[in-house]
Amino acid sequence: MQETRRMKLQALIRQELTKLVPQEIKDPRVTKVLFTSVEISPNGAHARIFVRVLENLETNPHSHKMKHCLAGLNSASGYLRNLLGKILSVRHVPQLGFEEDLGFENALKVESLLKSLASG
Repeated sequence: MQETRRMKLQALIRQELTKLVPQEIKDPRVTKVLFTSVEISPNGAHARIFVRVLENLETNPHSHKMKHCLAGLNSASGYLRNLLGKILSVRHVPQLGFEEDLGFENALKVESLLKSLASG
């Protein structure tokens, strides 16, 4: 898969999951989440989706809530993949795997720096 095509697909998957999960996933284990990034393998077969539970931003990041949320998302991955297949204009939707984003604090710092550069 070409790098530009892969990057576009990563952004689209992240955008669509942000809309789909709150609307379609009724699993009580899945709370409010933030999809921080998506990494698609070079062959396009697998996608790693990095997640943060919003309620955990101020508390212990390794709580049971995150583990339960990831279990709920991973159990719904086939359903989400099916929904993405109906929305995205790609021949093959990658297998979805959800993981905790451990670098979220660093991402916030980078975002803050980018905003300060853009405004100043």
